[in-house]
Amino acid sequence: MLKEVIHFLNQIYELGARRIAIFSVGPLGCIPARVILRGATVENCFTMMNAMVKHYNAGLELLVYNIPETYPGAIGAFGSVYNTVEQLIANGDLHGFTNVSGACCGNGPLNGMAQCGLEKDYKLCSNPNEHIFWDFFHPSEHTYDLANFRPYGSSFFYRPTGRFTNGRTVADFVAQYLGVEFQMPYQEVNREIERGKLKKFPANGINFASGGGGVLPDTNKVSRVTPIQVQLQQFQALVRNNYLRRRQIKKSLFLIEAGANDIFTYYLFPNKRRLRRPRAYVNAMLEEYTNLLDQIYKLGARRIAIFSVGPLGCIPAKVILRGSNIKKCFTRMNNMVKRYNAGLELLVYSIPVRYLGAIGTFGSVYDTVEQFRANGDLYGFTNVSAACCGKGPLNGMRQCRIAKNYDLCSNPHEYLFWDFFHPTEHTYDLVSRAMWAGNIVNIRPINLKTLARNLTLLPFDLKTLPPNNTLPIP
Repeated sequence: MLKEVIHFLNQIYELGARRIAIFSVGPLGCIPARVILRGATVENCFTMMNAMVKHYNAGLELLVYNIPETYPGAIGAFGSVYNTVEQLIANGDLHGFTNVSGACCGNGPLNGMAQCGLEKDYKLCSNPNEHIFWDFFHPSEHTYDLANFRPYGSSFFYRPTGRFTNGRTVADFVAQYLGVEFQMPYQEVNREIERGKLKKFPANGINFASGGGGVLPDTNKVSRVTPIQVQLQQFQALVRNNYLRRRQIKKSLFLIEAGANDIFTYYLFPNKRRLRRPRAYVNAMLEEYTNLLDQIYKLGARRIAIFSVGPLGCIPAKVILRGSNIKKCFTRMNNMVKRYNAGLELLVYSIPVRYLGAIGTFGSVYDTVEQFRANGDLYGFTNVSAACCGKGPLNGMRQCRIAKNYDLCSNPHEYLFWDFFHPTEHTYDLVSRAMWAGNIVNIRPINLKTLARNLTLLPFDLKTLPPNNTLPIP
């Protein structure tokens, strides 16, 4: 099998393939159809089959890591579907599944004896989103998907767009302030070019963000997210293949926000806490961040805005964490966030020294959101603790709409949080205004409006900036 895969890679490389993603086989021994195999049981996964799958997947992963050496100019990524589905099976309730073994549609034990619809008296579940498996062999749509379902996107786009909120995010609002169209996601741009709908990468920018992605490469790795290391590789590939010009890059505004998923999963999964103390964990995150800055500077980045993590210990999802209190913010998590944010701010102030000709600014999302929480009524909020959409205490037990009888508020505009983890569009709007034209409480040493106007960057001392938080315009 692996020889055939290698032959396939050789051929597509000769035809011009340079960006290759290889997905592993999932835990095949756990699918409902195992019931038709000799030696398998209904109660447990078929161990012999899964062992064979793991052996094959290990070979695939080796192939991926050898791609840059075997095929000059090419880059590969390995999608561990096996580990991803294993996590879904082990923690089904966290992902909205009530059944992780039987198929939604089929017949016989686990609905695995025959393909959906083939038997006259086949069974069909009432809510496929609660099942990992759709039929005896294939996953359900919910297993494949993340945020591409209603009511996500309902307040602005009137359809789900993959954004984890009811409308626009900070990147969207900043694009509007700049007078450019919303940035397309990197993967969507790729697909449009491959289909011949785009001849070149859009001049208004690209969004490399990946929902659930982290600063550390292992954060949510099993959920098929794209960490900043892979996002960096995607950016490097665009430059290397001349899709992006360095002159264009030097005039671009880089908006970077990452770290919330790393810190949240640190408290969600006890094994992470056993491996590293909070200080060491934060230091590892900052090392990855520093490497990111080193690499994007080499590629031409000169105007860089780094946004802090918000008060993560106050989000509705805190209710699923051991040691948290429904009536208070999770202090230990917020302390870890503050330590990380302090490191980010130091990185920003070191940018003019470390990277000649570059300038950075630090967007204090933490302080900004804390203002909203303390003075909710002044900003139009009637609820600054619970999510508009979700289930359980604070609507924080489940992601919006994953639970069968989820709760949805009548006016998201009045809520600070949209779902258990993410802000509403109204919150993003307020944060964006603070980042674009705010003072040093919100963003420092300069705001995004000033950073965006400085197309020609001049050497200066950050300590001598005028008090109105602006730079002299050349």
